[in-house]
Amino acid sequence: MDFVEFIKNFKNEHQEEINELPEYNHPFLKDESEKPLKWKLPDDDSHEALSEIPVFKKLMDGFMEEFFYTKEIKVNLKDHCRFYGEKALHEFNETKEDGYSPLSYESIKKYRIPYVVKALANMLLTPDRDMFLHLDSEMMLIAEDLYCEDCGERLRLEYDLLESRIAPLENEYLTIPKCPCAGEDFLIKATIPVPSGKLVFANNLRCLFTEKEVETIEDISVNSFYGRKKHTLDYAKLGMLFASVGNTSPNVYSVNEGEEILVGNFWEEMEEENNLPENAVPVGNICTDLWWYCAIDFDDFKRRLKVFEESGEEKNPSLEDYFVVEIKGTEAHLEHYVEIDEDVDVFSKIIIK
Repeated sequence: MDFVEFIKNFKNEHQEEINELPEYNHPFLKDESEKPLKWKLPDDDSHEALSEIPVFKKLMDGFMEEFFYTKEIKVNLKDHCRFYGEKALHEFNETKEDGYSPLSYESIKKYRIPYVVKALANMLLTPDRDMFLHLDSEMMLIAEDLYCEDCGERLRLEYDLLESRIAPLENEYLTIPKCPCAGEDFLIKATIPVPSGKLVFANNLRCLFTEKEVETIEDISVNSFYGRKKHTLDYAKLGMLFASVGNTSPNVYSVNEGEEILVGNFWEEMEEENNLPENAVPVGNICTDLWWYCAIDFDDFKRRLKVFEESGEEKNPSLEDYFVVEIKGTEAHLEHYVEIDEDVDVFSKIIIK
């Protein structure tokens, strides 16, 4: 059964109840005599308001039952939104992995149901004039947009009723590229030289880079994994480690007197879950007013700081709130973990070679 057929069948089965609904003058549609057409919808056509009207509630329940609850609907997001993967729609709802996404039954009911009810009202209003129906019997948008947390791509989700498939909307004007993060292990790796054998750590040292250098940083949102990764890799090319850690104010630890650096939070009160190596010593803390941290070679820092001070520009607090860590080597190899949350001890490992 397609969407238009469902609406027509419902109209025929519940014609008596529909006839008993009060009528209103349509705000702008007129009949052949230029009088307002009669309308069966209340002024408040929200999902909540329509649920209070028995015949419309039956329509909503029947719609969900026919097109969602009893169907094996496959979801294919072209490798976007890795937490979704390729699953059946009911799996998201059973495991609650969808949260407040457009793929939740609650979201579908809230945002699509008024559309369905209006389709019925249009059919009642103009039974012989399909031009007012404005329905595609085979395709249906799922309403709210979904944004890929990995690359930031905006996805308008479309439900193909005949194929029982939900996928990003595409047409001759819109093509959705495959997610550039597909297959990634979500571990960001970058390397910088440290000829001085010392690393300077601070919250925000971006002001030390020239305008020409900053122009080489791709202008991309850091609200996605791909954007954060690009910023980390681009700054590494300029000689600075730059990693996103959220609002965590992490500690920095030196392991084996500078053979490795750990950035993270190890809570002493959680000794059973504390994975801090015995030979790790705390050497500093980073205040994350900016939700990132910076690490740069000591000599490079001093050179850049001198140029900055001579420029007369206003100082960033990070230029005074920094600390220096001695390392056993001249290269810093960053391994930074993407998922930063309260259950993670180590945000970054910096291996010294």
